Amino acid sequence: MFNKAVTSTWRTYLKAQQQQLETDYFKHLNAARLLKKHCQLIDHILCNIWLESKINNQATLVAVGGYGRGELYPHSDIDLLFLLPNYIVDGLDSKLEAVISLLWDIGLQVGHSVRTLDECLTEYQADITIQTNLLEARLLTGNQSLYEAFMMASKKLMQPQLFFAEKFKEQDNRHAKFNDTAYNLEPNIKESPGGLRDLHMILWLARSQHLGENWAQLAKAQLISPLELGQIKRHERNLQTLRIRLHYLAKRREDRLLFDFQNELADNLHFVTTPRKRASEQLMQSYFISAKYINLINEIVLKTLEITLRVNKPQIVEINARFESHDNVLHTKTVNVLQKTPNSILDCFLLLQQHPNLTGMSADLIRDLVRVKKLVNQDFRQNPINKTTFLSILSQTNGVNHSLRRMNRFGILGEY
Repeated sequence: MFNKAVTSTWRTYLKAQQQQLETDYFKHLNAARLLKKHCQLIDHILCNIWLESKINNQATLVAVGGYGRGELYPHSDIDLLFLLPNYIVDGLDSKLEAVISLLWDIGLQVGHSVRTLDECLTEYQADITIQTNLLEARLLTGNQSLYEAFMMASKKLMQPQLFFAEKFKEQDNRHAKFNDTAYNLEPNIKESPGGLRDLHMILWLARSQHLGENWAQLAKAQLISPLELGQIKRHERNLQTLRIRLHYLAKRREDRLLFDFQNELADNLHFVTTPRKRASEQLMQSYFISAKYINLINEIVLKTLEITLRVNKPQIVEINARFESHDNVLHTKTVNVLQKTPNSILDCFLLLQQHPNLTGMSADLIRDLVRVKKLVNQDFRQNPINKTTFLSILSQTNGVNHSLRRMNRFGILGEY
């Protein structure tokens, strides 16, 4: 269907436009602008090739995954769904094969699936990964009615509680691959704890519950505060910038901050070696600050989203005069407990060790701990009660390491 001249023309056009995107990025240094313009470029190419193929409304071309979300990094795969009607269309298979072959021949890294509407819905129910990809589906061209039928049917099949449980388990497994820490020497900007995937996780779960599709909508729904909105955007931009720079530096898809790239990347981002700290160390410190915050906000918002799925009233059990548990999650009895009685700050961590049935802290309690960490000052450190509590945390038979890691994640350990 497509001759060599067509292939050559599109390949030349793609290469020139990608070079222009790179030039434009280093001129403006705007990550969001690059991701958007890259999507627009690929949208333009795909829609025109679809038009040339004369598939028209015989099928539907859908962007899914990161491409569907509108975030396309310089060397990321382009995830596509070729959505077909349930009936057979003569000659359609050969047209689709020609399109897919052309996309590869002109230099696009395409990840594609070809499914009928019924097959899509069957896979949607059976595979959480496919369900996640299709959650971010975006119509490119083709049969709009077929796309709308798919979206309507998939929304009816979504089970938010099951989706939450499966995605939470998936995140736990992903974090375990990186030893449940953001502080690896060669972290993966996308997949490591505190990476971009932790932000995607929040948006997937919020979207599955129809609570918002972007950070501004989540703030409007009061899932995050205006302050958190600003911090999320700032740290997201930092990781997006690092990932874009890595792709350009490696000239391929590369999401790991490998030692081989750290010095050059630090130089490109204008970090300067000082007598006290190398440029590459400053780069990694910048990454770890962002990863730590993203890891924290992921935990806070996921706990909040979990509450929105609750059907029954929580079982409340009193622990002491200041704390209680709601379905085995630690809560303060009243607001501002930590501000009014700073000695309670360390009690939070000790109580989790002393009550093995407690599975963690509530989102509000974590937010309070982050908010009051500056109360852990010189007077706090010299207070005999706090010294005793900290020693009690260290002397417990179980959970010492876990408590210290939690204290570090919330910023309490560093202040103490």
